[in-house]
Amino acid sequence: MLRLVTAILVSMSLATSIAQAQNSFEQMETLATVLAAEEFCGLTYDQCAIGDWMDKNTDPEDLSFLNTLAAMTQQSGLRLSSMSESSKTAHCRAITRTAEHFEFTQ
Repeated sequence: MLRLVTAILVSMSLATSIAQAQNSFEQMETLATVLAAEEFCGLTYDQCAIGDWMDKNTDPEDLSFLNTLAAMTQQSGLRLSSMSESSKTAHCRAITRTAEHFEFTQ
C-alpha cells in the first residue's frame, strides 16, 4: 500500500514538473517569436517592459533559457524572410496583439 501511495505521489509530482516545463517552453517560444518580429512588423518595444516580463515569467536559475531563447529568436527570424505579403499581414497582427498583451509596445 505504501508503494502505491508513493508511486501516485511521484507520478503527480512528475506530471506537475512536465506541465511546468511545457509551459516554460511555450512562453519561451512565444517570447522568441514576438522579439524576432519587432523590426519586421515595424514595432518598437519598451525594453524595460521586456525585462519586467522576464522577471515575472522566467526562472532566474534556468541558465539555459538565454541560449535557447537566442536560438529560437534566430530561427523565428529566418522564417520571416520567406513570408508572403498576406502571411506577413496576419503574422504581424498576431504579433502586435501579443506584444500589446505583454505591454511591450510603446
